[in-house]
Amino acid sequence: DFGFYVDTRGGYFYIYPLESWYPKGEWGARWAPRVARCAISDKMAPGKWNYFYQGKWDQPALGGKSSIVGASYFWGILYSTKLQRYVSISPYNKDPWWPPSTYNVDGVIIGTCTDLSKQDWVWGHFPEGMHGFMKLFNATGDGIETCDDRLRFYSFFADNSYQNLDVTLMDAPMQVNQGTPRFGFQPNPESSDPILSRRTKMVGSASPEMKYAGAWKEKTNPKEYYEGRLRESSTADDSVEFHFTGPDIYWRALRSPESGQADVYLDGEYRKTVDCYSPRATVSENFVYLKTGLDPAQPHTIKIVVKGARHPKSKGNAIGHMAFEFAAESYRASAGFSSIMGKNQWRYLERAGGAEERLRFLPSDEVFTRDWQGEGAVRIGNNYQIPEVGHQAVRQWVAPHGGTVRIEGEVTHDPPGGTSARLLKGKEELWPTGSGSSAGLARHDLKIEVAQGERIDFVAATLKNGTGKVIWDPVITYTRSERPVFCPNPPSDENLALGKYARSKMLSFAAQPFQAVDGDVRTAFSIYPDDRIVSGDDWLQVDLDQPLTVDRYVVVSAPAVEGWRPATFTLQKSDDGFTWTDVDKVTVNRKERCERKVPAFTARYVRLYLPQGKPFTIQEFELYRDGGFLGGGDIMNRLEKAFRKILGQNRKN
Repeated sequence: DFGFYVDTRGGYFYIYPLESWYPKGEWGARWAPRVARCAISDKMAPGKWNYFYQGKWDQPALGGKSSIVGASYFWGILYSTKLQRYVSISPYNKDPWWPPSTYNVDGVIIGTCTDLSKQDWVWGHFPEGMHGFMKLFNATGDGIETCDDRLRFYSFFADNSYQNLDVTLMDAPMQVNQGTPRFGFQPNPESSDPILSRRTKMVGSASPEMKYAGAWKEKTNPKEYYEGRLRESSTADDSVEFHFTGPDIYWRALRSPESGQADVYLDGEYRKTVDCYSPRATVSENFVYLKTGLDPAQPHTIKIVVKGARHPKSKGNAIGHMAFEFAAESYRASAGFSSIMGKNQWRYLERAGGAEERLRFLPSDEVFTRDWQGEGAVRIGNNYQIPEVGHQAVRQWVAPHGGTVRIEGEVTHDPPGGTSARLLKGKEELWPTGSGSSAGLARHDLKIEVAQGERIDFVAATLKNGTGKVIWDPVITYTRSERPVFCPNPPSDENLALGKYARSKMLSFAAQPFQAVDGDVRTAFSIYPDDRIVSGDDWLQVDLDQPLTVDRYVVVSAPAVEGWRPATFTLQKSDDGFTWTDVDKVTVNRKERCERKVPAFTARYVRLYLPQGKPFTIQEFELYRDGGFLGGGDIMNRLEKAFRKILGQNRKN
């Protein structure tokens, strides 16, 4: 879903794509609009598109950074000669769930903009507006560029009886609320937008750090509310207060047909009256108030005071307080959960006896849900760990730098008595002091010193022959930070590319480049000779998530058709994913397993450049740092034998 507009007044063609992501611990997709443009004169000139980012058009549209420019879709834009502004109308809904029948639509948002080159949109939320999938035309329905004071509004799949509606703009006030994007409880760390990718600590309504005054009552809703609960009050002058240190503060509260108004105070000063009324929907995934740019070194206090007043159409005065977020270097297990080992400092392991193995990220039985799996029933998900008899499920956090950290969490054993939970720093047991078993809810809140690279283990194990799930979503927050020091990764036999994010020239589900870094030679990244989309050169690019040192690489390609094996390729490195430097070139490759030693280099991005393009098949692309310490010959022989054995079995099948 995207919008587009040809602006002949400014000379540019604009496209409004959606930045989409799937939080691993939540159901469904989240998305927000951004914008790219190219000059109309650059028609049929690839590479001329740029994203709008922090007020400038200097980011390449292929892989560059972008900013959110609206609160919803851009499905229709017109220039009104009456207003001398650009106009857009879109449905206003919470971050969408799937299927569409479950959309929680909340009227429309109306946007106006003076200059598309500035993207200075001002958004109003019109709760009573008709909604649906929309498109704007001029009054006669045959123009999509300009209108005067009349326009035609098309609505598809909406809960109304019309297909189009003729609108006349009049000189009269209209009551609207500010329209803001909706933000899920989990940020999108890959986004370049500062709010979507925010680094915060979220503190829920039940935290003892909340200072309530008045008759607040707890309400529960596991699906809609943060941590499944909120505190609600309708009594004037009831308040909730929270102390924090950092430059940014965000307040999450429920918006509903029964919600009222509240006054926001920051450091003792009145800042704003917030109206939480929403006529149709019950909306939890938004910030009703946010403030950035505070003094990061000073302590601050935010106070919310129930006003006892309401929107004229609201059915009540209720304020449903869910959470505060404040800027902090914080690592929550569920928010940082990823399909990439080591992403957001989290690793997923299994221990049996003295052996330790990495888990594999595999689909579970639930649609759109994934978890890490090991031997038998061992699994680790966004907020749970399932051990097996004799096999521990270990969620591990690796300190990115030294400092003091606070480790908070709640542990529930389901069923009680079958499992244990322990918190370790190396071999030192931090919590609990006993066996680790618990028949009910157990909490931990401790501060410790960590050095860069130290590992904190959250260990779930079975008791005797017991079984069960450990519900555990710990949060690690730095309260004192030391400057990180670059430390080269030590020599080891670890495949540095295993399980990392991989992409190709063509982002296609069918191609599946991640299958070249999954550690399984039975799967492959392939582009077939009859592919009608891909042409010219191609590549397989791996994001190592941080700068790592590499001195050996392996390309495994054993296709059924020998001509699909890449004969010519170049290993390249990059610090930013855009500027590439050659490391090694192969001009004639006839090996099913091509293994190359190269001078040691350090980079975050590594790619295999294929100048001849399709057709090709790559079973595995592996990266190592041997450092001259591994006794290469013996290890190479064992790897070669293992590869031959698996490949032979695969061909027989």
